[in-house]
Amino acid sequence: MRENKIAIMADSGCDIPNFLLNKHKIYRIPYYLVCKDKTYKDTAISLTDLYRLMENEKPVTTLPDHAEVLKILRVIREHGYQKVLSITIASHQSGMYDLLRQHTQSQKGLEMEVIDSCNISLGAGMLAINAAEYLEQDLPWDALKERLLKDVKTSKAFFCLKTLKYLRQNTKIGPISAFLGDSLNIKPILTCDSKGINTTKIKALGYKQALPRLSESVQHFTTANSLQIAVMHGAAEQEATRVKERVLAQLPQAKLVLEGPISPVLAVHSGPGLVGIAVMSG
Repeated sequence: MRENKIAIMADSGCDIPNFLLNKHKIYRIPYYLVCKDKTYKDTAISLTDLYRLMENEKPVTTLPDHAEVLKILRVIREHGYQKVLSITIASHQSGMYDLLRQHTQSQKGLEMEVIDSCNISLGAGMLAINAAEYLEQDLPWDALKERLLKDVKTSKAFFCLKTLKYLRQNTKIGPISAFLGDSLNIKPILTCDSKGINTTKIKALGYKQALPRLSESVQHFTTANSLQIAVMHGAAEQEATRVKERVLAQLPQAKLVLEGPISPVLAVHSGPGLVGIAVMSG
């Protein structure tokens, strides 16, 4: 337990690898995937198995129930913590933020604050990692919350999808936009706006042309003194590596802090072939 008795919690859509969860003592609250014959905790199914499953059915994502939230908060309290700062992916793309907000007063002796990252995947995960590192520097509770809200405003994630099929199935973009993207082979570079809503940053003709343009998305960060970079992918490790190398060459002041696959709960909405990069300026 930390000396300041503050716990950090992040939802599994933040894509924080297990070794970093353990290193920074971050609690994780899961999403679930509901399939025709079985429900999976999204941390208990591999991307390979999920993509294979998606060939024959359309899994849907769901939140944990109230009992599971209360159980995790109870464990945090039993571990001796008095406060918990929870980071969620964008509230406009998930109900996790609202769910946790309902429990901010549910545990006696445990104060909880919920931060809407207005982001997804490692764009949100970097916030949780930063929060843990701030605590290691003995940042007090009020200053911690203020710092995280500032970090939300200076972070951005950009994604290239190989197909818009899965976004269309999960109603994350309009059907006309999805149809045009697939029929004309237009591949958008997507990002979250200041409210966490998906929006198109750049359009490219074809997946191979879109990947190099992913690095163009971060050009306005070239004047920042310090940058944190995270790279993520959905069964597209080689493509993600090339994008990473290009961005780090373009932004020599950047530090790579995280990289790895996206979580199954996000993969349901994006399908295989996603490559993304998250940037946070100091």
